[in-house]
Amino acid sequence: MYEPVPPRPKKTNICRSRTGCKMCRLRRKKCNGGKPCDLCVRLGVSCEQIFPTFEFRSILGPSRSTKAGVRSDTSKYRPSPPKHSRCLPPRIEDGCNTTFDPDSLSNAITISDVVRFYMSAWKIHCLPALHLSFESMEAIRGQSPLITDTLATLAASRLSRKLPQRRLLKVSDSPLFGFRPDSGHECLSSELYGSALRKMSCWSSEEFDLSPMLAFAALVLFCYVESSMGNFKEFYIHSQGVEILLKKSAYIIFPNGAGLLAAWVEVKMQNWWRRAYFGVPEFFQDYFNPLLSPELQFISNTESGRSATILWILCESHRLNTAALIADYTVANFMNNATPASENLFLFGEFVAMTKVYSERLDEWRASLPDLIEIEGNLNRMKHLDLKCPENGAIYFPSHKLAMNMAYYVVARIMHCAGPLQTFTTASIKNIDGFYEEIEAWIFILLRIAAGINWQDCVCLNAYTIGFAGLLLSCALCSRSLETGLWIQEWLEERLEQGGIEEGNFPVFQILDAVRLINRERRNGFDVVVLFQTVDDEGGMGKFGSYSSQFIKSMLVYGRCRRTGELGSYHVSTESLVAPK
Repeated sequence: MYEPVPPRPKKTNICRSRTGCKMCRLRRKKCNGGKPCDLCVRLGVSCEQIFPTFEFRSILGPSRSTKAGVRSDTSKYRPSPPKHSRCLPPRIEDGCNTTFDPDSLSNAITISDVVRFYMSAWKIHCLPALHLSFESMEAIRGQSPLITDTLATLAASRLSRKLPQRRLLKVSDSPLFGFRPDSGHECLSSELYGSALRKMSCWSSEEFDLSPMLAFAALVLFCYVESSMGNFKEFYIHSQGVEILLKKSAYIIFPNGAGLLAAWVEVKMQNWWRRAYFGVPEFFQDYFNPLLSPELQFISNTESGRSATILWILCESHRLNTAALIADYTVANFMNNATPASENLFLFGEFVAMTKVYSERLDEWRASLPDLIEIEGNLNRMKHLDLKCPENGAIYFPSHKLAMNMAYYVVARIMHCAGPLQTFTTASIKNIDGFYEEIEAWIFILLRIAAGINWQDCVCLNAYTIGFAGLLLSCALCSRSLETGLWIQEWLEERLEQGGIEEGNFPVFQILDAVRLINRERRNGFDVVVLFQTVDDEGGMGKFGSYSSQFIKSMLVYGRCRRTGELGSYHVSTESLVAPK
């Protein structure tokens, strides 16, 4: 029926070479590939060969000069202020006075040049935000290129997330999806990580037995890489490998690797907190199994484990508190009508007994910091609460690390307050304000810490730990005060205007939407106490090419009527989470 389409005639018979010399290219002549080529011999000039190079350009991102990619505080990228905070891209901050010139990456030819570039970035952009034990990685990396590749992977990933690019096409009205990490650094991070994983896969069981400390360091680094990218499934695989190795070679790792062990506990607790916000109720059901096995809890007695200990106590306290709230709703037949109440009843006394263990641990942790300023919950302070000017009572600390540790301590105290839980257990709102006095006093202390903390330090130094915005979300859920919730909402909105995403938790946009939901419902006479997802996505699909690992379509809300005290739960779509334009 139809004959084949005749071949398209060529415009020219010239075959262009990709290996021509520089002179032939300039004169637009065919190069025969000789060294030297015929043309250069005839002209009597040097035959200069051309080698392929690669150069990264932020095409979709904010305009910046070649030497302004990553700079010190004296030369930072500062986007022009938008009309609405929800359109603001993350701000580039490196929190270090050391100038970092990316020209070497654009001129890099071999993979060694790329690794050398990222090892310089590692010291500036990653190390200040990590546990002190990572300072010893310089000595360990000399033992194996595996460690070098993994360090470079973490540095490339960190750079990609500090250099946001505006998306060409908007996939959502949420600013969460309006920007993406720098694609060049992100792709190189994946290549370097693949190289590290291939090196690790070549190890035999004998090599693991001969070099347990090296394997332990590599697995901990893998955990940090997966955590920074929001890959929960992959994180748990590496974390399980750490636990297996600890059981097998504990006699070697415990005396020499206590610092790295504490670093692993920190990132393990961070990932649990991320799964808690936003997970599903079933995530909290197995509350009898601790997050950290008893044989590893000795880190609380080590100086290097100070931050790991407070994070562990905080997460355990949060886990028990949330499990107790879920049990109260189970008894009220709001979660599963088919489940007998006797099987799910979490007795108030049982909660108090289990929490007391971590309260004593918290006292021990506080006693180990005698030089830290005294901060205690003052019930009388609530009578003079002035949330309109919290900076008048702002609390400042000598370092960001101390500020965050004290913030973790305060939130753990909030989780230990049994008064609010008692009102849910008895289903009574009689004299309810008296039950909330202690918890509101502790929440006010956290707001004073928030008033004095530096947001750019949170953006730069909270990349691998629980972020401050996540702590404020937990307080918004624990408080009954609309004024407190509105202050937290305003604080988060002001942070967006300053720029920057605190990646120690879910993006501040997502947390801000949840706080807006809490305040909206409280205005309508309903106290939201817990937020869940309706379907468990196990943490989402990771954050490659994005600043969020999850796309939440709807939320499950647990709350209580302020007027009657009646417990209730309902679903809300994500459209209701987004503030009106």
